[in-house]
Amino acid sequence: MLGFGVDALYAQRGVTGSAPDERKLDYVDVPVVLRALFPTPGIAPFAYAGPQVSFELRCRTGGSTCPETDRPSTSYAAVIGGGARLGATSALTVEGRYVYGLTDLKLSTVTSSDSYKTRSFLILVGWTF
Repeated sequence: MLGFGVDALYAQRGVTGSAPDERKLDYVDVPVVLRALFPTPGIAPFAYAGPQVSFELRCRTGGSTCPETDRPSTSYAAVIGGGARLGATSALTVEGRYVYGLTDLKLSTVTSSDSYKTRSFLILVGWTF
């Protein structure tokens, strides 16, 4: 009923705005979560929470590579989520996940020097076996 899980997910994030401020970043996210399963016949709801580390693969702005800055290439976040497993041993899973970024990405732009941190909501569908 209690366990842990590790994922490796490819994610694309970005900052939108006027042309010089627009950025697109590619990451590999690795969440490590503590999971609680509440088994019931036919449907098994679950909840989880834990830390996530993200490794930047690429940054683009206007079709070219982002200029070198002191932006970190590794970022950290907190993950919380829940969902349900539908079926017995082989099952369809549906879940929602919220990712709260903890690292300032230091994406100061021409028009703003604000702090940029990621906030993401994901809907995931999978098949367990």
